[in-house]
Amino acid sequence: MADPIDEPALAEYLKEIPGVMEVAGGRVFAMMIPQHDFRGAKKVPCVVVSRVGATRAELLCRQDSLLAAEYQVDTYASEYETAVRLAGIVRRALAGFSGQMGGARVAKVFCTSDSDFLDPDPGLYRRFMQFSVWYHETVAA
Repeated sequence: MADPIDEPALAEYLKEIPGVMEVAGGRVFAMMIPQHDFRGAKKVPCVVVSRVGATRAELLCRQDSLLAAEYQVDTYASEYETAVRLAGIVRRALAGFSGQMGGARVAKVFCTSDSDFLDPDPGLYRRFMQFSVWYHETVAA
């Protein structure tokens, strides 16, 4: 069974955040920045969403429907200030969120860590953020 919150669903949610659209122009990708350059298409600033794991609790007779999924969200830009600004917009949109996201009822989202990186080869700044998304999934009986 596919998760109701996967990378494309989280990417679509972030695309709808006004600040993300303003700074990244809708460039929110699942797993990686597309590597094909179509007529000089601008790739940054952007946001990349990756699911890095999940923890499920076992009850005595079944698996609990509450799932803690870990997502890595990276913001990339050619200027450090832009990467940090975009990361702040994403963090404020996700941290503390509860409600519907994709097909799931989210109990709570926590930002568990963040760090800065420089990728000197393409000359990009990156802020890495880790989020724990607690939500209820449909569990087979």
